Amino acid sequence: MKKICIFQDTQKSEYTADLLEVAERMYGQGQFTSHALFLTGPVDRFTGVFHHIIRVKEGLVAQYDPCRICDILEQLQHKEHFDTVLIPATPLGKMIAPRLAKRLGTGLAAGVTGIRKDGGRIELIRPACSGKTVQVIHPHNNGPVVMSI
Repeated sequence: MKKICIFQDTQKSEYTADLLEVAERMYGQGQFTSHALFLTGPVDRFTGVFHHIIRVKEGLVAQYDPCRICDILEQLQHKEHFDTVLIPATPLGKMIAPRLAKRLGTGLAAGVTGIRKDGGRIELIRPACSGKTVQVIHPHNNGPVVMSI
């Protein structure tokens, strides 16, 4: 069973369903466990949506401190060994994703707009050349897949 970490930018909680849909497209429904990281805000409405909810202790990190948030995600990765880390492509997410990928020694699939499977192999699709073409990324298994969606 695959393990997915979703950084939940509580300012943009409408992306929650989209990020879970990405996980389902990648691995199939019921084939992964979801772990959501929340920094602030009420998490009660997400009970039953994610398998595990991780809430950062109040005052431990400023809501928009990408370096500290990256520290927390890195610690979680070392503890839980996620297969995929999904980060919304919000302004905050765009600051966190490349930092996290660098720290984990893995690649970053930024701005992913589509996912498909080719014979069981995952293909991540993102626009390239000002949207005039698309880039297809094939993630490898030598580290977690860090993606901004």
